[in-house]
Amino acid sequence: MKNRLNIRQEDFRIQKIQEIEREMKRNPQSMLYIWGCAQTAAMITEFCKRNSKVSIQGYIVDDAYYKENEFYKKQVYKASEWRTLAKPGDYVIMGFTGQDRAKRVMQELPEGIIGIYFYFPYSANVDGTYMTYQFYSENENRFLKVYNMLEDDISRDTMEAFINGCITGDMKALEALRCEGQYFNELTRNCKTGCFIDCGAYIGDTIETAMQFYKDKIQKIVAFEPDADNVIQLNKRVSECGMTGDKLWLVTKGTWSKATVFHFSSSNSSSSISEDGDMEIQVDSIDHVLEKTEEPVSYIKMDVEGSEKETLLGAAYTIEKNRPILAICVYHKAEDLFVLSEIVKELIKENSYQFYLRYHGPDLRELVFYALPDE
Repeated sequence: MKNRLNIRQEDFRIQKIQEIEREMKRNPQSMLYIWGCAQTAAMITEFCKRNSKVSIQGYIVDDAYYKENEFYKKQVYKASEWRTLAKPGDYVIMGFTGQDRAKRVMQELPEGIIGIYFYFPYSANVDGTYMTYQFYSENENRFLKVYNMLEDDISRDTMEAFINGCITGDMKALEALRCEGQYFNELTRNCKTGCFIDCGAYIGDTIETAMQFYKDKIQKIVAFEPDADNVIQLNKRVSECGMTGDKLWLVTKGTWSKATVFHFSSSNSSSSISEDGDMEIQVDSIDHVLEKTEEPVSYIKMDVEGSEKETLLGAAYTIEKNRPILAICVYHKAEDLFVLSEIVKELIKENSYQFYLRYHGPDLRELVFYALPDE
C-alpha cells in the first residue's frame, strides 16, 4: 500500500482565469461574463476575485430564469438580450452542475465568443466550499486511512483521481474510471432477501431499478422523500411498476439522527436541508422509523444531499443488527470521503465488511462508498 497518495497541487482553473486576465489586458475591448446568477455563479465570482484582478462585466441567465436585474452589483442579462450585445473575443465562464448543459450552451454561443467550463466539485454547489490542496494536506492521514481500507485497485485509483479532479479541475483521469450501474452492479449483486431502504428516494428511479435488478429478493421498500412534488411523481412511478400495498412504505420525511423539523431547499433532484430553505420538513432516524419493522434490512442507499453523516448516525442499530449492504454518496461535502467512511467503520463494530469506491459520474458527482458484508 502507498504511504502517500499521488495528489497534484496545480489548479487549472486558476491558470485559466489568469490567462484570461492577461488576454484581456492585451485586448481591452474583451469582456468577461459569467453564466448564471445563483450559488455557482457566486462561487466562480469569488474564485475569480481571489485568483486574479479580472473584471466581470455581467451575468447571463436563460430567459425563463430571469428574475433580478443585478447580481454582485453587476447587470444580469437575459440570454437573448446578451447574444445581441456579445462580440468576438468576449469570454463566458460557466460552471453548471452538469457538463451536458455546458456543452449545449457552448454550441449556442455567438460566433467568436470564447466559452470556458470550470469543473468544480459538487460540494461547492451545496455549501460553497470544496476540496483544495490545502484541505487535503491538513487531512492527509485521514484520507490515507480510507485509501488503505479500500479493497481493490479500481477503488484506490478512483479515490486518487477524484481528489485530484477536485483540486485541479482536470477530470480526464476520473472519467476514465467511470463505472455504470450506480448502486446496482457486480459489487452489490449478492444482496440478501429483505428490505431495501432508499434514503433520498426522489421520484422513484432508484426503486424502479432496484426492483428490476433484485426482483423477488426485495420483500419491502422503505422510501424516505420529504419533497411533496417528488412524492407525487414517486407514487405514480412505483405504482406503474407494481410496487404497491404492503411492499412499499413511503415515509414523507427526510433522514437524520433524530426526529425534528428543518428548513428545506427544494430544487428537483438536489433538494437539501438549508437554513434559507423555502419550506419546513420533518426528519427522523432510520432506527426510529423501523423500530417495529419485522423484515430484515438487506440494503441501505443514501443520497441525501449532505445529510449522510446524521443519517448514518440515526441508523446505528439497524446497521449493527442487520449487516446490510451500504451504498453512500460521499461527494456532497469536502470531508465526506473520510468522515463517512470513519462512521461506517465504527458502526459495523466487529462485523466483517469489504469497502469499495466507485465513480458513476458525470462531473465531480456520484462518488459512492460501498460497504459490503462478508457472507
